Amino acid sequence: MTHSVEVLGDRAETNYITALPTTLLASVASTADWIVVVDHDNAPLGAMPRACLTPDATSQTALEALRPAPATVVADISIPLDALLDSTAFRITAPDAVIAVKDTSIVGLWGGEDLAEEVMHHTSRIGQDWLPTGEKIHIPQVVRICQYTAGDLTCTGSLSFHERPTYMPQCPDPGHLGNHDFGW
Repeated sequence: MTHSVEVLGDRAETNYITALPTTLLASVASTADWIVVVDHDNAPLGAMPRACLTPDATSQTALEALRPAPATVVADISIPLDALLDSTAFRITAPDAVIAVKDTSIVGLWGGEDLAEEVMHHTSRIGQDWLPTGEKIHIPQVVRICQYTAGDLTCTGSLSFHERPTYMPQCPDPGHLGNHDFGW
């Protein structure tokens, strides 16, 4: 008997481009629907729909344009959609997009109308089994950019969480703005 479960990989599309945080959006010439901002190790920091960019956003870096966007959920391509939609990471962020990864590589993105429609029609199955016994579910993560500012400078740190921490951890502070807690 075959057990068929729809997984993130069934919905993830490849109509996105990647950009480093310091990339000026004016230099990103593409017809892709989404921009995925990645760090120098190609780890996702977030995603934003190209349609939401304002004309003056082209003078911004990818990180500056990403800061006001909702947090992004990063999940393994094999996670069942029900498990993803019922996950704490998804519920606390209400993301515009989910970045699909296999191991540590980005392989797709699920967002836009398809994601919104699925969320609207989703019936929670918390506590139910989504997979046959013995199969593993990778817990989705929330990727956030630190919201800390010091004068005119903004923190560029990012961290991943399974859920919002009660107490914020120390920010990695890559811009050397001074010790501070991560700004949710």
